[in-house]
Amino acid sequence: MSERIASKLIDLEIVDEEDRELYVFGVREFFSLLCSFSLILVIGVLMNLVLESTVFTCAYLPVRIYAGGYHAPTQGRCYVLSLAMVVIALLVIGHADIPGDVSMMVIVISSIFIYVLSPSEHKNKPLSETERRVYKQRVGKILIVLDAISCIVMAMTFEKIVLSVAVALLMLLEMMILTLKKEYFFVKRG
Repeated sequence: MSERIASKLIDLEIVDEEDRELYVFGVREFFSLLCSFSLILVIGVLMNLVLESTVFTCAYLPVRIYAGGYHAPTQGRCYVLSLAMVVIALLVIGHADIPGDVSMMVIVISSIFIYVLSPSEHKNKPLSETERRVYKQRVGKILIVLDAISCIVMAMTFEKIVLSVAVALLMLLEMMILTLKKEYFFVKRG
């Protein structure tokens, strides 16, 4: 399907033939994200946590893009691990009775550690010094916005929403720590 869409864009002279691979990749990634979001929404509906699943995803994804973290060896494993993570997160959010002030502490502490550890690089995608600096700045800005919004939402006593952000940041921090452990293990062993 990605090939057909790219071919159509080329036929319509919207994109150049030499950019075909880039657009095939972009269309494939767009549909992959669309499927992931749809599946997360379905899980949210099934667990009666639509708002919480949306908040979790909206808090997790923008930080994850720039902060980095664990990368599964295959796309299939990535989907399975991601869906398992979402289900676990929603189970915690749906069943845990965690006070809002504890969630806010988790948000602030996780934000600090995520900022310090970011960006977490993957061996297959090393970052330049400029990319590291830019990604760290973006992570910082996103975390400041998330923390500020969480404070406002907390003041409005929407504790499950604040918990959704806390769980998202805590899981992201764990993904970053897994990457560090993996790198340490392979460096020490190899």
